[in-house]
Amino acid sequence: MNNLAKLFGLLIVLVLMTSVSGCTSKTSTASPSPTPVSTATITSKAGAAPASLSITSPANNTQVGYNPSVTGKVGQIAKGQKLWVVVYAHQTNRYYPQSGCLTPQSNANWSCKAYLGTQSTSKGQKFDILAVLADQDANSAFVQYQSYSQQAKTNTGLTQLPSGIVAQNQVTVTTAP
Repeated sequence: MNNLAKLFGLLIVLVLMTSVSGCTSKTSTASPSPTPVSTATITSKAGAAPASLSITSPANNTQVGYNPSVTGKVGQIAKGQKLWVVVYAHQTNRYYPQSGCLTPQSNANWSCKAYLGTQSTSKGQKFDILAVLADQDANSAFVQYQSYSQQAKTNTGLTQLPSGIVAQNQVTVTTAP
């Protein structure tokens, strides 16, 4: 087992043992509110109120560049929940949390840029773009993963989403050839 794999294994243990109360938030810039293309409500906690979460752009089953703008709308976010965009790469079967949790605007709209591989390596590849509401444990796992990726200067992705995803919505896109 190489040192990078050992370090990643240690990181997973730390994630499971550690809890982070929040993440660095980014304020989104105002943008028009397009009609949602899909809405999903998934709750994993008994008795938890479901939250509506939609991705309004890009549309499902469309072709995009490797760095598309992603926009959406979210209902009431419960205390302790954080909004994240995560990319799932079909080619690698891995999840890639994008740059930090998002803070919705006062009108519940949110936006960010997603990275679908690199400009030279992701041509014609299929990706799922997920918007997720993460509880404190899932948020901690995402923050720890991003910290590890920055320190190791590599982005190996996660083999599965952490437990604690309260709601999610996704669209499938293909990068331009």
